[in-house]
Amino acid sequence: MKFRLRRRLSSGLVVVCLCAAAWFASTALRSARPVHAGQADLGAGQDAVKINPLNPKQLVFRGKPLVLISASEHYGSVINRPFDFEKYLDDAAAHRMTMTRTFLFYRELQSARNPSSPCKPESPDFIAPYVRSGPGLALDGEPLYDLDRWNPEYFDRLHRFLDAASKRGIVVELTVFSNTYANEIWALNPLRGETGLECGSDMTISFGSLPGVRAAGSKKIV
Repeated sequence: MKFRLRRRLSSGLVVVCLCAAAWFASTALRSARPVHAGQADLGAGQDAVKINPLNPKQLVFRGKPLVLISASEHYGSVINRPFDFEKYLDDAAAHRMTMTRTFLFYRELQSARNPSSPCKPESPDFIAPYVRSGPGLALDGEPLYDLDRWNPEYFDRLHRFLDAASKRGIVVELTVFSNTYANEIWALNPLRGETGLECGSDMTISFGSLPGVRAAGSKKIV
């Protein structure tokens, strides 16, 4: 299902997701584990996830062969304030999971379907890259976002999550961009709340100042 979904997405989105995951693997994971001498040809001392030179069907991470294993429905580890990501990562490590995906901007609409999804925080508990200072209210009833002011709480939580995953040997895929799927979900987006723009039929933004805002946000995160 994961691969079928990705084929529907634009190539640009896939590149962003993969580049974000590669960036994290090469820069955010710093606590490499000891490697035996016989594993030197697998890239001992390097934290980047890469193709195994001895078997191109495998990956190598921290000098050891790696198979990426994960489970879905926990994409909101950073954006959901009450979500206990330490407990989640402990459970993932206990079940020998080696990867997790994290949405950095996308938020789902609260609903009766899968109500416990971490991607469905109540509006006061949603943590965005931007400060909510108003004046005025966004479409979710909370103060408008100030797109010129970064939210320290967001970036502190992001860094703590990455550090916690690193200590457990879990690779994180950072998903910077995501399709918003419907106008009801787009209404929750910080950019929609600030600008009042309507998205097109394909839910994309390709005009005005928004691409520059998104680019600035991506650079800040990376």
